Amino acid sequence: MVRTRSLYRIFKWFFLSLLVLAAAGVAYEQISENMTRHKYQPPGQRLDIGGYKLHMVTQGKSAGLPTVVLESGLGVPNPGDDWSKVQPELAKLTKVISYDRAGYGWSELADSERTASASAQDLHKLLQASGDPGPYVLVGHSYGGFIVQMFASLYPEDTAGLVLVDSSQVGQPLSFSDWQLFLMQASRITGVNRLIGALGLVTLPDQDSKSKDLFYQMAYNRNHTSELRNMMTKSKDQVQAAESRGFHNLPLAVLAVPNEYSDWINLQKKMSELSSHSSFQIVRNSTHFVQKDQPGLIINTVASMLAEIGKK
Repeated sequence: MVRTRSLYRIFKWFFLSLLVLAAAGVAYEQISENMTRHKYQPPGQRLDIGGYKLHMVTQGKSAGLPTVVLESGLGVPNPGDDWSKVQPELAKLTKVISYDRAGYGWSELADSERTASASAQDLHKLLQASGDPGPYVLVGHSYGGFIVQMFASLYPEDTAGLVLVDSSQVGQPLSFSDWQLFLMQASRITGVNRLIGALGLVTLPDQDSKSKDLFYQMAYNRNHTSELRNMMTKSKDQVQAAESRGFHNLPLAVLAVPNEYSDWINLQKKMSELSSHSSFQIVRNSTHFVQKDQPGLIINTVASMLAEIGKK
């Protein structure tokens, strides 16, 4: 009986300690978030798309050519920085837009489910709010490839071309369990991720202090988790339906980086067959982030597409 009471007291104090630590972690997270919001000013403009604002950075002038829109992949806390080696160079040719999806960077949180279709609709609203009439050449990296494909499917009259940079694939073997997503979100809400990063126990590669601070924002956490949850379910189904319809003769360029998935290159090559007017290129000596490792390749690919469109 005495032993049972002792165990009860141990468990009681253990769980009370966990609750206190969790509460302290949540407070630490909220204070840090408020500091981040006041520490950095958005480099571009924030436009209301109906219920929340998205942040966009515009460089260059159209000069009679389509506007180029840059779409980042999952988990990129500062999308503008993601394209810092590409956007200024393309801006010498035409207007170029990079932006933060809902919950990322300086964009506000979206309460709706984050699917590829929802993000494509957000992007269209943002471009309309910006006053840029289009059409657009859309460049999508990784999961951003899902979004730009959905944009082209939903708004074909506003799409002048697609460049897919090692794009996500409907056939790729990737999924996250509800338990994994719960742990991911809980670790961010309670400040565990931020604390681990602050202590230097885990490092975020190729990111400055601004990107790291933005990475830990709660809005980013919630919308990012929603994107992950839907990526290979609802978003995959949406993109699969779009791909089944194809893109006819829309200018399409596919850049693919070999990786550990044996079918990856075949899947990428198959994606290039979605249009009768396409090109396919295997990118050697690069990580998944071609825009950082070989920005010139993306710049040249987009420039060639713009030149071809300009001749018509």
